[in-house]
Amino acid sequence: GSLIFDLHSTDDFEKRIFDVLGKEVARNLIKIDFLGIEPNITGFIGKPEIARNNKQSQYIYINGRAVKDNLISSAILDAFHSLLPEKKYPMFIIFLEMNPLSIDVNVHPRKLEVRFAYKNTIYSVVKQTVKEGLQREHLIPEIGEINRSYWNTEKLYNNIEQKNENQESKTTHYKPASFPQYE
Repeated sequence: GSLIFDLHSTDDFEKRIFDVLGKEVARNLIKIDFLGIEPNITGFIGKPEIARNNKQSQYIYINGRAVKDNLISSAILDAFHSLLPEKKYPMFIIFLEMNPLSIDVNVHPRKLEVRFAYKNTIYSVVKQTVKEGLQREHLIPEIGEINRSYWNTEKLYNNIEQKNENQESKTTHYKPASFPQYE
């Protein structure tokens, strides 16, 4: 085989990403982490600007082992929701650390696939961790921002209605029947 990379050893993931994937990718990554209950998650997700046409730039490591996992990929894609155009996939490098008894690595002969004991929990924690990373970068609004937006829009419509009543305008103005209300 031919030599692909000749890199010095490092524990700095960001430097390694820069070395292997390039400056453009490294500049457009968002750091994510969830430490506490299992699984512990660390890693990086790509901003929508570096989304790919395929899933080849999705790297998943569970307890240090590289795997392919549709559950985790789906959780990350679902967290991006409407931020990506159709047929575009987020780029990510994600590391999960968990109790080895809660996963089965004997699903695939080369151990590239795993089976989780608690699929729903894994899906939810991964999705929420990614969403929080996107919110920190202000790529998706938080519930509080949606609330503020609702009230500002409602106030705007009320002001328009008052002006129209004062001017006795015969023009019909559109006002949505209701807005989502979050508490």
